[in-house]
Formats: sequence, structure tokens, C-alpha cells
Amino acid sequence: MGNQEAEDAVLAGTYQTPPGTPRGAQLFLQHAKKLPGIVDSPLGITTEDHISAMKKSKEATTGGLSGLHVGMFKANSKVPELAQLDASMRSLPNYTGCSHKRSQTCADVQLHKRFGNINAKEHRTICVSEIYSNATFKLIGKQAMWNGKRAKALTRDNLGGRKGMHPVEVSMNQHLLYNLIRAKWGRAVTMSKDAWGCYDRIAHIAILLALRRLGIPRPPDLSHAGNNPKDAALHPCCFRRVDPVLWW
Repeated sequence: MGNQEAEDAVLAGTYQTPPGTPRGAQLFLQHAKKLPGIVDSPLGITTEDHISAMKKSKEATTGGLSGLHVGMFKANSKVPELAQLDASMRSLPNYTGCSHKRSQTCADVQLHKRFGNINAKEHRTICVSEIYSNATFKLIGKQAMWNGKRAKALTRDNLGGRKGMHPVEVSMNQHLLYNLIRAKWGRAVTMSKDAWGCYDRIAHIAILLALRRLGIPRPPDLSHAGNNPKDAALHPCCFRRVDPVLWW
């Protein structure tokens, strides 16, 4: 997925857009330049990181289509040898750029927004991925957000994914912004996001550049965005906690 030489040029700020490129795309690529103060995050997942992730995971979390339950990984984390094995299995895609076959599929589940309302358009669709994949998504999001925060690469009004922020506060901030625009009779451009301040749909190349810009190496990005370029657009990428890194 993507062209590594072109990606490297964009991150270095030397990419030349071809004639006819829309102005919006040009601005996006210009601002995708990697900041000098950002250092790439490590590829491997340590046993300590894996054990910490399993301690924080909830027993009621639904697993993927493989049937592997979070309880098994929580139990494995109590045994040093098994915890090290699971951490190594999670690290392999980050080194190779190729994900496990069962990680490339997920289950789409529709939840009722209002009890008793069975209209399809009123359902909330969530993507249920494998337990270890979900843990890696969270780790990548955490690393990207902290890298961006240390380098002051995140915008002030980007409240999604921030520690200590709740959906009600993000939503209130958006409404206050809209009220201010109306009161000033001003013009503004807003982005459609959900209650967590995250995007519902993300182009793969956009999230790839955003993650690399914030110090996430290319192999982990590729491993969680599909191995086959033909299938990349169809792969269910679950970067909910990474969505805010697209703001710059």
C-alpha cells in the first residue's frame, strides 16, 4: 500500500505534486512533513507492555472471529513464558509489515442506539477485531499521541483521544465553537467527527502518513492496514484511538 519513496519525500518536505493536483491535496501533503523533534517509536512490544495491556483489558471484551477470548490472554500474562510468547507474536507484524491471517478479518456488529428501535439506520456499527490486534491498535495510538504531544504537533482544539477527556466535554467544545461562529457571523470549516472526536472514515494513505509523521515506523502501519495493496481499501482498520493524529 502506498509508495515508500513518495511517502519518504512527503515526510521530508521535498515531494513535488504532479500538475493538476487539487489545492486541498497539495496543502495536506505540505503539512504532512515530519517534525524534526519526533523520534520513531520502537518496533517491538515488550513483555512488560503486553502484561500491562492485558491487566487493563476487560474480561467482557468481545473477541474476533477466531473465538480467542481475552480471558486466555489475561491468564497467559500470569505466566512469564506465555506472556513473552504472546508479546513476541504481537511484535512479529511490527517487524515484518505483514499481519497474521486471522487479524485481517473482523466482525461488524450493529448495536441499538435506542432500545426497541430496529431501523437499520438507527444502529451503531462497531468493528470487533482480535484481542491482540486491538491491544496493538491501542499501543500504536498511545505512542503516536504522546509523540505528538511532546513535539507540540497536536492542535489545541483537538480534544479527541486526550487523557482525561470525556465525550461530553468534546461535544460541548464543538457546540461552543459553533455558537461562537454564529455569534460572529463568521465563516469556518469543520470536520465531521463522532462523540469521541474521531473520524468515522479514514483513507488509508492519510492515516499512514499521519502515523509516520508522529514517529510510528512504516512496518506496523502496513501490518494493520492490509498486506495486499488490492485489499488495503477493504481492510477493517480499527484505529479509533489514532484518529486525532490526523489533525495538524
